[in-house]
Amino acid sequence: MVECIFCEEQVSEDAEECPHCSKKPFSGMYFDPSSFDEAARLDKEGDSEGAWRILFAEWQQHTDHDYFDQEMAGKIRERIGTLLDRNPELIGKRVQIMLEDCSIEAYWSGGGHDVTTIEEAMQLARDAQRPDLELEAFEHHCSIQVQRYGGSYWETEGLRDRLEELRQRAADYHGNDPGPTEP
Repeated sequence: MVECIFCEEQVSEDAEECPHCSKKPFSGMYFDPSSFDEAARLDKEGDSEGAWRILFAEWQQHTDHDYFDQEMAGKIRERIGTLLDRNPELIGKRVQIMLEDCSIEAYWSGGGHDVTTIEEAMQLARDAQRPDLELEAFEHHCSIQVQRYGGSYWETEGLRDRLEELRQRAADYHGNDPGPTEP
């Protein structure tokens, strides 16, 4: 007997469905193995964006609030990491998944997340000379903090100045006007 990943009740090792919650009880049972093959094929053919879309969609399905399969999500995340390592032009995708990691951590921890992940995302963006991605990471962090601490987080010393600076740099990067800084 082993534990169902959903309801944590004991089920037979060969069960296809949990008798307690009527869901597939083991890690990876909702995963389509052809996804890895299709992503590898696309990457080999030079369609790294297509490979990303497939892997990221699978990862999202396995990290959903209602269905969180940590073991399978970890395997998919490894493939995503390898894809991103081989394709540095996907810097925006790397930052995106780092921000998703923070959101997941904040959800499951009750609001907190590892700020070093945000700092690393911002540094990657700076190194790639992508102020738009740096702004995205900073705004994501602020959003999580506002959810955790409330609107008073916007009164944190220097926060609005930093946000304005990043918005201006991102606007310059894109060649447009950033508009006023508002929470």
